[in-house]
Amino acid sequence: MLRTHHKLLRALLFLLFTILILIKIALFQKFCIGFVLLDPRNCGWITYFGFWLPKIAVSLLVATPLLFIRNPWYSIVWMLIIDFWIVANLIYFRANSLLLTLDAILMSGNLKGFTSSILLYLDWRVWIYFLLTFIYCIVCFFCRQRVLLWKSGIVVIILAIASSLAGGACRYQSFTESEQRSFRFSPWLNPFVTPPEIKAEDWLTERDQMNYVMSHSIVAYSVNMTVEGIRLYGQRKSPKPQCEQQQLFLDSLPDLDSSTLPTPKKNLIILFVESMESWVFDATDSDGAPVTPKINKFLDEHPHLYVSRITSQVKQGMSGDGQMTLNTGLLPISSGAACLLYTHNTYPNFAHLFRNSAIVNPVRKTWNQTDAAHNYGYLQLIEPEDELEEFNQLTHRHFWIDNTIFSVSKDMSEQMRTDFPFCQFIITISTHSPFNLYESSYAMHFKDDTPQKVREYLNCMHYADHHAGDYLQWLSDEGFLENTVVVITGDHTVFRNIDFKELQTWAQDKPLSIASEPNYCPLVLFSPDITEDVTVNDICFQMDIYPSILSAVGIEDYPWHGFGTDLIKKASALSDETDIQVDSIRPFTVEEAYTLSDLIIRNNAFNK
Repeated sequence: MLRTHHKLLRALLFLLFTILILIKIALFQKFCIGFVLLDPRNCGWITYFGFWLPKIAVSLLVATPLLFIRNPWYSIVWMLIIDFWIVANLIYFRANSLLLTLDAILMSGNLKGFTSSILLYLDWRVWIYFLLTFIYCIVCFFCRQRVLLWKSGIVVIILAIASSLAGGACRYQSFTESEQRSFRFSPWLNPFVTPPEIKAEDWLTERDQMNYVMSHSIVAYSVNMTVEGIRLYGQRKSPKPQCEQQQLFLDSLPDLDSSTLPTPKKNLIILFVESMESWVFDATDSDGAPVTPKINKFLDEHPHLYVSRITSQVKQGMSGDGQMTLNTGLLPISSGAACLLYTHNTYPNFAHLFRNSAIVNPVRKTWNQTDAAHNYGYLQLIEPEDELEEFNQLTHRHFWIDNTIFSVSKDMSEQMRTDFPFCQFIITISTHSPFNLYESSYAMHFKDDTPQKVREYLNCMHYADHHAGDYLQWLSDEGFLENTVVVITGDHTVFRNIDFKELQTWAQDKPLSIASEPNYCPLVLFSPDITEDVTVNDICFQMDIYPSILSAVGIEDYPWHGFGTDLIKKASALSDETDIQVDSIRPFTVEEAYTLSDLIIRNNAFNK
């Protein structure tokens, strides 16, 4: 009788474990994707079961070890491991709008300098997981009898498999009956296996990550991610050309060491603004005050090239990818970050052509800047010392926010003035998620219907505009613009998934482009050769910035022009001939550019 009582307690503990895991899976989907199917009347029973049964199957499977171990305390450790996995993905998703991959985990050492920013994501959405685990610990204390339930464990495994099969069948049927397929479905019923119609080299895309979690769960995703990551690592380490054309392209790459290299005709200053999106130039607060008044004023007073639709092409390397594309004309690798995984490569670049060149970096060693600066041809790396601290209203920071970064940049510009031609690459940080790196005195007023993330982002942009605008005006007052090209662009877009939906909903009654189209980065280019405003409205890409810079500083003869097109030379054609599209004059399609660039980087093809 006593033993039966112990078995009953263990069964109840198992049931609690399963229910808590299912709740945590559902919470993750709600926090990241924005919805959980709770009412079958809104979707139909087939879709409803297709949503929940695979998640129930996963919950049963991960709870099964509790039936095969004598000491239930081990299950607490197992639940904590699951908690840390879910929370790590939750934080990573909130910071980057991506889920963790094996490559991202291997790059975790690059978090140096961002620890305090990560800690800011530890809000109630994180702590609720550990609160649920604490409740389980209390119950476990009262159900700590040592007992094995082998037969029950086998039955549960069978039930989990049946649930997985039934869920997959329902999911397949629900999409078969629907003419609108908002995301890929799979007839494959195993929740731990990548759907077979998703190509191996593409399955880690943001869209496929979200679809997989919606279909199965974040817990199942961990197994899938590990297996696929290991399998793809060997394929991606040193890929071979898949056709004769790809091999001919690699063979035709120039030998940069033996080439006669041109000398730039102008200085170059690049403002690489963290998370800058184009629509902020037109955004205002509730009083009608512009978010970027100083940059807008500078644009009104100085002729420039403006491209409002620069498509962000970063992948897992995020800002590091954007920096590489702008400086080398290459695109991010299919998985991982080239600036971390391929640090000893030979990269084409324009920086080494200048007499003096420097990167001003606000966060010490972030994205492997020590190697990146050298790889991209820069002679100097200016960044904070370890002992330097800067304070904002929330916490101490071991990096420079924008008031300091532009102060340092002014000093650097002044020092390099006599080294004609010089190149200066300025990286900003104050608009980095979670958008709290600004002085409170710069906060603007927004209506109550403004989403919190949008409000915080615009406050950060307003703060960044103040210091960037002052720096631009200082360049003009000091006469730099007479022989200097100035480029302003963003490293990547920042609003994705549920945050992007909230942004578009908020923008519906406002004269903002974001209300009806995707978000883009801007490209603003000032040059002594540009005597009147030029606007390109076509959809362009980050890979177009590199050849445009070559043209602007007068080094069109550099042997590597990248994969994009020169927007300066094409701007007049685009404005004169409305039927001409940028894509029609692009030397490579976007897909070709990604494939060829991946081959170049992984094979170090410029190392002749």
